[in-house]
Amino acid sequence: MAALTYGKAADDSGIRRFGIARAEAMAFRDARGEAITDADWVAIEARLTGAYGAPKASVAH
Repeated sequence: MAALTYGKAADDSGIRRFGIARAEAMAFRDARGEAITDADWVAIEARLTGAYGAPKASVAH
């Protein structure tokens, strides 16, 4: 979906990094379950911020 959104090939390295980093952030959230803390949300936000930088950089090139 990200490749289509950004007009890039599905095998684009920035798109791939984005997908992996986003999935890791969501897996982190899921692993915390009901025990999730405010600090966990801060860590998730940081991971997602980094994830969304990958397609942005890819599109810029």
